[in-house]
Amino acid sequence: MRASALRSAIAAMMVVPLTSGLAVPDTGTDSSSPPAAIASSPDTNTVRILVCGDSISQGREGDFTWSASTASSNDNTFPTIQYVGPFNGTLPASVDAINVDPTNPQTWGTYHPSVSPLFSPGGGSSHFAVYGRPAWQDIEPLHAQVTTHRPDIIVLHLGFNDIGWWGNNATDLILSIQRLVFNARLARPDVKVLIADVSHRLAVSGREDIEPSTDQYNALLDASAAEWWTAGSPVEVVKVSKVYDCHVTSCPAGIDGLHPNALGDFQIARAYTQVLHDKFHYGAAPLEVPSPDTIPGLVPSSSAATDSSGKLALGQAPSPPVGYLAAGAGLLSLVLVATLRPEWLRLRRGRFGLGGVMKGRYHLLPSR
Repeated sequence: MRASALRSAIAAMMVVPLTSGLAVPDTGTDSSSPPAAIASSPDTNTVRILVCGDSISQGREGDFTWSASTASSNDNTFPTIQYVGPFNGTLPASVDAINVDPTNPQTWGTYHPSVSPLFSPGGGSSHFAVYGRPAWQDIEPLHAQVTTHRPDIIVLHLGFNDIGWWGNNATDLILSIQRLVFNARLARPDVKVLIADVSHRLAVSGREDIEPSTDQYNALLDASAAEWWTAGSPVEVVKVSKVYDCHVTSCPAGIDGLHPNALGDFQIARAYTQVLHDKFHYGAAPLEVPSPDTIPGLVPSSSAATDSSGKLALGQAPSPPVGYLAAGAGLLSLVLVATLRPEWLRLRRGRFGLGGVMKGRYHLLPSR
């Protein structure tokens, strides 16, 4: 649950034409204009929401997920939430979360037994969230999903994998998010956009770069969202990092220092319902996070191994034994490469394109 001078130069050249050519014309003056109530889909009394995300949104088998928690908070309000998308399940327990392939979605896992049957796979749990998926990988596919499912609102809950796994800096990530917004508008010019900021994860020894990159991105997101905002297609930032109790020093609402437990799912859901209520007048009030002792099956934060500074030890993860074996094999491979072929670890950073491999220095992270 996170680039080079050449890429930055190219990015700078792309920003102006992208902004002027793809933004929906704004009939208002600026983002301070009073928000309008969300219009329901023309043929139903519902609001259609497409969640484009990663593991934080898909969840593992047996999870609540924040989207289910959000849906449950609106059972008695009008209009109701209808999630749309090509998938409808969590990551199955049989799939190794550490080595999951984000280009091959595994989405048939079930939810926590207490989640409403109406939200179960085949019910109202549709989404476009894939374990391990970076934002840049969704840029082209999102257009097709918006064209197919015609959501009233899209949720972009992405970014940690770009920073943590693909070596993207804050500017790289903000450009990927910008392209996601504009590609969605090409498919539906009046789509409303909610963008989650990136939550901090428990500190990882050897990856001290994650914290400042996350802070830089979140600051850029605030400024960029205001620039992308139009009256016809408003863009709002969901401050998940301010509500989700997971930080560099501790993560009591997480299961592994990154991914939310049931309490974390409710906290994230509150962040979304806060924006839906305050910015779009949706729902009677934001979701109230229940007391932890009332949440069925709440799994407390993992006691993953840490070093003397309290940071999660590099290469150690609260994972099944197969995860440890894979991490150990990967670490041994890196040691051998560093010893025998050090030039392999000094490749220039870059990306071949969607589905390609990012060159650069790679680090083992505890989870994704």
